[in-house]
Amino acid sequence: MAFSKETKSNRLLQSRRFTQDALGDSQEAFTRVLDLNASEIYSQQNLIPTSSLPYSGSSQNGAIVTVNGEPVLKYWYRQRLTPSDTRNPGETSYNTWFFLAPTSSTQLTNGVNPGVLLDTQQTDFISPKYAPSLGGDTEETAVPPGYRVKLTRNGNLVDSATYTFDYKTGVLEFNEQSGYTSITTDIRLSAYQYIGRTLASDPVSGYSGSFSGSFQGDATLNNLELTGSFNHSGSYNHTGSYNHIGDTTQTGSYNLTGSIDVVGPIVSNGINVVDNAIAMAIALG
Repeated sequence: MAFSKETKSNRLLQSRRFTQDALGDSQEAFTRVLDLNASEIYSQQNLIPTSSLPYSGSSQNGAIVTVNGEPVLKYWYRQRLTPSDTRNPGETSYNTWFFLAPTSSTQLTNGVNPGVLLDTQQTDFISPKYAPSLGGDTEETAVPPGYRVKLTRNGNLVDSATYTFDYKTGVLEFNEQSGYTSITTDIRLSAYQYIGRTLASDPVSGYSGSFSGSFQGDATLNNLELTGSFNHSGSYNHTGSYNHIGDTTQTGSYNLTGSIDVVGPIVSNGINVVDNAIAMAIALG
């Protein structure tokens, strides 16, 4: 007997491994079942707006949402969808449509091969899960506008109960016979798309490498290596060993529990060292 696709899918959704139908769900082992790449992980998810979405009209098509100087979202207003060039066996309607940009007149007239992933396929749209409190459509008539996509045909709203949009892959499927019999049907979709950084494109991918600029706030760092000058203003609490080569300029209090190895003089307006013997000349400013 062939394995059950439904059983396998259910177990994977539970983060369980699937080996065979003979085992029950509780007998399968828990493990990691998703294969995620760095390019699939949004490293700027925290910048995705959860209220007061700025765009919802035709004049704002292609507009970019910038947060803290970073481009995060792109707004698409009624982008025409491209149909699949095939239909399900026994059905008269074209049920599958793709969010492609740009599109050609040939694609819109004849459709595209659903088995081929085109370079123009747009993906990574923002779903309502990022702002469930909004709930509105990405349309000028929604108050307030939200991340739920809006589908129109010849300018008229299409019932959302008749289709499903895959926000991750940019593929729209009509339910059963609710598609359109004409392949040239003009249907359009409004949506917000994530264009921010991913873990793969992040300049500090893996949180290793060099850093240039300023930093404000609190941070917990393991195995921090610093070469060069270090300017710090405020209090600094450190537990453990500290090895530094270069100049350190400190304004404020410095509290250290542990050992410190210093090569060269320390110039300070006040430094407190607990349980430490420094075999060097200390110049007190």
